[in-house]
Amino acid sequence: MGRAFAIGIALNLSFVLVEWAYGVISHSLALIADATHNLGDVLGLLLAWGASVLARRPPSTRFTYGLRGSTILAALGNAMILLVATGAIAWEAILRSAAPAWSARRS
Repeated sequence: MGRAFAIGIALNLSFVLVEWAYGVISHSLALIADATHNLGDVLGLLLAWGASVLARRPPSTRFTYGLRGSTILAALGNAMILLVATGAIAWEAILRSAAPAWSARRS
């Protein structure tokens, strides 16, 4: 199971880096936004991987039900990461709408 997570993370991360670089080079907010979303997916995969490792630990005297609840916290963390990324994208879109690049070139 760990190998599948590692492969998925590596492939997604390489895609994020390439897409983000081309987005910056071409000044494309759409590519940057998609790369940011995919970065959120990579972080979600990392959280899920960590939670799956913790969930397999046996119960102890301190954690009588084990650490299976970590999967719920990982899902919550993933949702928070995506909300922050969405907010950052929305903020950048608002800033670009206030001062579009084509109006600056006309002056």
